[in-house]
Amino acid sequence: MLFKGLKIQSIRSLTDGKHLKLSLKSNNNTFVNAIGFNLGYLASEFTIGDKVDVAGNLEINSFNGVDSVQINLKDVMKSI
Repeated sequence: MLFKGLKIQSIRSLTDGKHLKLSLKSNNNTFVNAIGFNLGYLASEFTIGDKVDVAGNLEINSFNGVDSVQINLKDVMKSI
């Protein structure tokens, strides 16, 4: 799936820079988290407030007994 024009609310790398974790906000103020396995090298290419287009799959993240929707990132780029 392609998600366009999402605004980065937070960005960080995980597991010694191996993975990328984003919190994203859509134009209608919906928030979604995104995880990019083996995409940690991209963390330095974006800053909070950047608008991005992301390709990925929606999935359920189950962590500490809490289920939430997240995007499993395949690619991310700055919106044009």
